[in-house]
Amino acid sequence: MAATYQPSQWLIPKNENTDKVGNYSFEFDGSADYIDCGSPAVLDLAGDMSFSGWINSSVIDANVRCIAGQSNAGGTNFQWFIDINRTLGKLTVGTKSNVILTSTTTLSADTWYHVAFTRTGSTGSWDWVIYLNGVADGSVTGSAINPSTQERTCIGRFGDLAGYYFSGKMSEVAV
Repeated sequence: MAATYQPSQWLIPKNENTDKVGNYSFEFDGSADYIDCGSPAVLDLAGDMSFSGWINSSVIDANVRCIAGQSNAGGTNFQWFIDINRTLGKLTVGTKSNVILTSTTTLSADTWYHVAFTRTGSTGSWDWVIYLNGVADGSVTGSAINPSTQERTCIGRFGDLAGYYFSGKMSEVAV
């Protein structure tokens, strides 16, 4: 079940970068919290797209933790995703059931980072770039793996695929 947040549950980020993040953030407990965005036509992102948000992961461990993505319940059809810890402390992005790109930088727990990725191109030739704090942190050119069909979009887990919940805080997520 998707978490329902009331304004009284929002948290003010407590960090050195308060001028760089919003005044509020969502906190995810890593066990069942997520935001269900549904499957509206505006989130059918089979072409060029970008993702951006501030994250503060409370743990860096061996568990994959989804920041956001689209997936079916079986986890076999991802239109896109971004997660952390598939490789310990690193960001990964991908489509279908494939990791396309892994960041080069290892993130630390309890630290705010601005994370983003872009996907541009056309069928059979996609360029992906991961950004960390505004700087490109890895790229792939000409990926032949095409995005899947649209699925449910969630923040804090992979769409309809239960598990892999994010643990920590997020702010200013945009797709």
